[in-house]
Amino acid sequence: MLQKQHIKILLIAALAVVSSGGWLMHFRTHPVTWAKANFIPFVAGIISVLLVTVLFSFKKTIPYAYVINGMIVMIGTIVMGHMALAYLPKDLNLATFFLDTTIPYILVLWTKFMIGKAIFDLDRMASIEMSHRGKFFRYPNMGFWWVHLAAMSIVYGLGNRLW
Repeated sequence: MLQKQHIKILLIAALAVVSSGGWLMHFRTHPVTWAKANFIPFVAGIISVLLVTVLFSFKKTIPYAYVINGMIVMIGTIVMGHMALAYLPKDLNLATFFLDTTIPYILVLWTKFMIGKAIFDLDRMASIEMSHRGKFFRYPNMGFWWVHLAAMSIVYGLGNRLW
């Protein structure tokens, strides 16, 4: 087994473990039986744990896994960020903001994104020196994700205010 294959297997396993942990944390906090709205994150968790992990396992489906993983992270970040701001602790200070809101969960979610990006970049790597060609805001560069995070946040915010 080549070193690159070994690293890819370890990263896929790490992604499966982080996704499972995040999904179980969410399931513990918001069981599906409480509200129908909890069904969407439940399904997103299953997609993250099973589908994304399987898609990252095959060379031809890695770009699909990368996009699905990234979009799940963006949506989770936006919704949990909204919950963090909507339900701020009564005695707000720096410690309660970071420990008593959804910020730790968002950090776990971004760990999932970074592992997925590492798998994607490892697959695309031709040599040790890898250069990202093209415009910063085009796929697969990070600007692509920042633009989508901003645009999806604006749409979510407008939807929340208008409806």
